[in-house]
Amino acid sequence: MLPKFADLDEQKIALIVPLLPAVAKEFAEAIGLENALNLFAEFGGMNWCFAKSRPPAGIAAQRFEELAAVIGADNVIRLGATFPDEHVHPPLHHRHECFA
Repeated sequence: MLPKFADLDEQKIALIVPLLPAVAKEFAEAIGLENALNLFAEFGGMNWCFAKSRPPAGIAAQRFEELAAVIGADNVIRLGATFPDEHVHPPLHHRHECFA
């Protein structure tokens, strides 16, 4: 059985992050592993251009709020600074389960 994120301490997280694919590692380093995993679970595989600030209106504002609901507005802005003017595809999060 895989551990839950809440059960991981900083030492275990430090061991996990270097093993991630490069783009997943960039997300984890920018917004933390837990937020990155939540982002991958909700929006993985989608094309994103992250805002550097909260957009005032329109589809950009709607996408910002959807993402902020999952990882927080500060983290969305952090991603805008990490991936400026880039279209990024967060990795897909796959949940593997074993059945007896």
